[in-house]
Amino acid sequence: MSERYIYDKIAMEVVTAEEFGRRREARKFDNPPRKRVNVISDIEPYKATIGDRIIGSRSEHRNYLRENSAIEVGNEKPKFMKEAERRQREEHGRHRD
Repeated sequence: MSERYIYDKIAMEVVTAEEFGRRREARKFDNPPRKRVNVISDIEPYKATIGDRIIGSRSEHRNYLRENSAIEVGNEKPKFMKEAERRQREEHGRHRD
């Protein structure tokens, strides 16, 4: 029966599979996990709604919003909608009494 050999890149030598397994297990405890960096990609380019400008980065997007006095619409509700919901709740509260 022939023995299996593996190249150990760290030690830069060929060792038996059994020895390689022992070394790999020992290294798990010697080297704590490395800290990893999470890189977030930039936004995909898009055509601006005001004008024929192409926005290709987050900084361009912020500048575009500032220059055009525009706002991003997301999950937050505009003030007029919040006020309308409050009035509606008050009206429903009165009818229940």
